Amino acid sequence: MAILLGSLKNHARSVRLGRACLAIVLFITMRAQADTATNPAPDNESIQTASLLVPSVLEGTQPIVGSITIQNDNVFDVELPEEDGLFYRLVNKAHIRTRPDVIYEQLLFTEGEELTKEAVDETERILRSNRYLQDASIETNRQDDGTVDVIVNTIDSWTLVPKISLSRSGGENSSGIGIKEMNLLGTGMEVEALYRSNIDRDAVILKFLDRNLFDSWYRLAAVYADNSDGHTRLVDLAMPFYSLDSTRAHGFSILDNDQVDSLYENGEVVDQYRHEKQSFEAFRGWSKGLVDGWT
Repeated sequence: MAILLGSLKNHARSVRLGRACLAIVLFITMRAQADTATNPAPDNESIQTASLLVPSVLEGTQPIVGSITIQNDNVFDVELPEEDGLFYRLVNKAHIRTRPDVIYEQLLFTEGEELTKEAVDETERILRSNRYLQDASIETNRQDDGTVDVIVNTIDSWTLVPKISLSRSGGENSSGIGIKEMNLLGTGMEVEALYRSNIDRDAVILKFLDRNLFDSWYRLAAVYADNSDGHTRLVDLAMPFYSLDSTRAHGFSILDNDQVDSLYENGEVVDQYRHEKQSFEAFRGWSKGLVDGWT
């Protein structure tokens, strides 16, 4: 009998709980209908206009690029209270901003072409990979004619780096002094001059790097070192797979190195031999590009 009464009580409790849930569902449904009547859903045109401002839907709509604007900010934003100081203003005046055409040549889209989400995302990645830029982002604005205006926002970095090194090991001193500029005159070119002295040799080293040679996707790297015991010359020219949709890559490098290598025992030179090396390397690659999200 006790078991039967307990079962009846549980059943009655379940019925009351079910009625309460049903009442809540009916209340929510009636409230939603009232909100719909008060605030009707926007039309399709409004939805499309708003959604085009979100890069994630660019692939579905495939709008045409109308115009491209490059907005490159200086190292410090003096409009911010925390960066509105004499030091920050002097740094901005001494810094030469990246030229807009240097940024433009790294875009994976141009005026009159369809704009996709992949092109926007990867362009941002390419721009951020440059050491002379702090950050990069891309905005899109739809116009009445259906085209999309693109705004490329970038922030420059301070790129002039002095180099000084002093060390002592095994009773011998090593030192180095030089300077490196990673954005020469706002062109994106990287140059470095360095003097280095150690137990093996004294060297004057010059380096050059341009990741977009003559506004192209070709990369040129060159090194010249005049050493007390020889020299080093290196030229590396290549067009890499610069994007996921790239279909070809090729390049070559030439190295000429001449130096004297020493063998030591208890910190003293016991033997020396001249080491000469000349090499030539070349490569070529093929790809189908970006197919169904894979490359």
